Amino acid sequence: MPLKLGYMEHFPDGTVVERKPFHPAVRAPRDFHWVELKSGTEGKVWTLFLTGPRVREWGFLTKMGWIQHENYQLILDADAKHKAQYIRDEGL
Repeated sequence: MPLKLGYMEHFPDGTVVERKPFHPAVRAPRDFHWVELKSGTEGKVWTLFLTGPRVREWGFLTKMGWIQHENYQLILDADAKHKAQYIRDEGL
């Protein structure tokens, strides 16, 4: 639930909902969604997030399917290293 400012919440079916401060939303553990900060609000949005009983690990829905959050971070880190190496090799 946004406490300060708000954000846009996206769902896999293409639905987009504006979440305003103090308007809670309930999600089931397997309900995929992602948030998008409105332009100019980066670093200024405050949210409150409560969880229920653990059903599975936290993760991300990608084009490859669901990926556990630590594995997702490893992929991001490897991609960043690859890009940095490319920039060094190409002298960019």
